[in-house]
Amino acid sequence: MKQYTQAEQIEIQKKYVAEQPKDVGLAEDKYLIQSMRSTRYSSEAHALADLCDNSIEAGATRVEIIYKTDERNRVEEIAIADNGCGMIPDMLRHAVRWGGSTRFGSRNLFGRFGFGLPSAALKHGTAYSVFSRIDGVDQFHSVTVDFAEIERLDGRVKAPEPKRDDLPEWVRKALSGSSKFPFNDVKTVVVLMKRDSALKWRDLKKSVSNTLDHFGVTYSSFLSQCSIAINGKLVESVDPLFITPTAKYYKLLSDGIETKATDHTIPAIQVRDRNGNSHDVKLRISLLDKQAWEADVDLDGEIVGQKRLQIKKNYNGILVYRNGRFIELYKWNEYYWQNYTRQVGVALDFPAELDELFGITPDKQTVIFSDLIEEKLLNDSGLRQIIRRLENQVQEERRREVEASNIFDPNTPRPSERVAAKLDEIQTRPSNSSETKKEAETNRKRRIKEQSALTGLPEAIIEDQFNREDAVRLRVPYRIEFFEGRSGEPFFEPRPEGSLFIIKINTSHSFYTEFYSRLIGRDPFAQSGVELLLTLMGRAEVDAMGEKRAYYIEARNKLSNDLGQGMHMLPAELTATQSETNIDELLSRSIGE
Repeated sequence: MKQYTQAEQIEIQKKYVAEQPKDVGLAEDKYLIQSMRSTRYSSEAHALADLCDNSIEAGATRVEIIYKTDERNRVEEIAIADNGCGMIPDMLRHAVRWGGSTRFGSRNLFGRFGFGLPSAALKHGTAYSVFSRIDGVDQFHSVTVDFAEIERLDGRVKAPEPKRDDLPEWVRKALSGSSKFPFNDVKTVVVLMKRDSALKWRDLKKSVSNTLDHFGVTYSSFLSQCSIAINGKLVESVDPLFITPTAKYYKLLSDGIETKATDHTIPAIQVRDRNGNSHDVKLRISLLDKQAWEADVDLDGEIVGQKRLQIKKNYNGILVYRNGRFIELYKWNEYYWQNYTRQVGVALDFPAELDELFGITPDKQTVIFSDLIEEKLLNDSGLRQIIRRLENQVQEERRREVEASNIFDPNTPRPSERVAAKLDEIQTRPSNSSETKKEAETNRKRRIKEQSALTGLPEAIIEDQFNREDAVRLRVPYRIEFFEGRSGEPFFEPRPEGSLFIIKINTSHSFYTEFYSRLIGRDPFAQSGVELLLTLMGRAEVDAMGEKRAYYIEARNKLSNDLGQGMHMLPAELTATQSETNIDELLSRSIGE
């Protein structure tokens, strides 16, 4: 690596300055634009939402997002059309500038910084055009920004001059064809072009599906005043707390019984801005019991899958809204958001006057709670205690269900335990190593101490009880037990303990909550088969020694992680073949109502 001398660096500076124009601003235009292209958007849907914000702020009552695809159904271009107020020609060149906004500093709705249009448009590709008019019978004017052309320019980068123009033929055809959007109502159209190969959703189906889901949550509060269609499919309101009567999945059927989330909303908390003015921060809280959590039929009798479960898996934390628009999912570092917490919904809505306290970023995707906000949330509102109480209700309901539905007598060996013991009799199994024997004895002593501390009985009495139990189950040394693990712990754990071999199943892992628990009391054969499989896997791990044992443990940890992610993804795949609601069906349904 070459290290320039101080003299050399001075000469480099002189050469650079000589090549620059005399009239310079506070930023190097080309490099600024290049860096702004890297604005963090979690996905194309988040970037599209930044553009949709502009439409709603402009007074649009209708937004259409349409796609141009190639022969392989990959997205080439996207157009966002609205019937807002439109823009006068001279405003167009300012609209594509960073900070060029009539709403800079506004706290009324979404806008504030004026970065949304250029940043979001260039997220999709290297070029975009904006077409606009203020009267539906006028011709459009347009401006185009092409990053590839900007890179070839020397000196200052000037905003493009507006020109009279027609919409691209594919856009005009789409808006004049199957769209329910009268063409004369169209005022502004943003066309995203030259898409990058690194984008997340190249496929049309994935892009439409994911954007529909994101917009349903993001604009849940605004869809009654502005309808949004994505490739002909109408966005429907989704409240991940399921306590909004007009939103999807507010009511679902489980075994023919109507289910709803229970509303535990608390009064708004008062927070002062930096000028000392007080504002309401709204807190909504809900709880889904197990029946509501697993409901999978709509009121028309159509199987929709466990939609509430799928949505809550993606929103396990505090949903943060700004002026009613969803921003992001926030999680306290000190709080453990586990599987049971998913049945508890928490949403926070703050006004834009508190932006500084919530650390809202220009891309409207991130909030960073100040210490004051966390103090208000955790202590003043009692939110932490409420979440814990509701989470405990979920755990208690699950525990009672398991006890009520357990078909096996806890005082006698389970079928899976008996079969494992019989397999030992007909197979040659290696004797426990000295290492395993030591581990088993250590585990037994630990169990005795834990039970003694829990019951208050002397350790000698607890040990005597264990010895009598072991004598009863001498020929069946296997035992299935359960434990409530924490995030990242394996879905099961083999544990030699004295003369016993225990398989401990993690009741917090999605393997248990989404799969195994559904077998209890309903399918004895499948339940026993799963237990036997875990027992044999655990036995193989404990029988291994040295590096081989370490390999088994590492493999179990990785399998647990992959299985947890897979269980979260599986419900969506099971319902993926169901057709999405068509805009015509939704419109006719709403008319019928």
